[in-house]
Amino acid sequence: MNLPFKNYAIDGDLLYTWATAFGPHIWKGPKVIYHYHIWKLEIGSELNKLFLMFFLVADKAEMTSNLNGSTMVHITKGNMENKSITFPSLAEQKKIGIFFAHLDNLITLHQRQPFSLNI
Repeated sequence: MNLPFKNYAIDGDLLYTWATAFGPHIWKGPKVIYHYHIWKLEIGSELNKLFLMFFLVADKAEMTSNLNGSTMVHITKGNMENKSITFPSLAEQKKIGIFFAHLDNLITLHQRQPFSLNI
């Protein structure tokens, strides 16, 4: 039995975990059925996916400042749908997204280096 396409994440989809562990992720892997505590973000042609992902990373504190629930805290769909952002041109978004992806990779590489204390 196959589910509707909207129930699957495919390589490159922008996902947002909205309960317990919060934040955006770009799925890297084969087609999978994703958990109901994850939203798949459908974006129009006026937004660059990488730019939006890093915007949502930066906005995580704001989104999680108004959580709902007592046993399982979560962000409401309404809060996400009513989110209003101002964004630059698509060309500028691409540059910003690439810049932050490069910076994120550099930080990861730096964190993998063994720590030595030179005294």
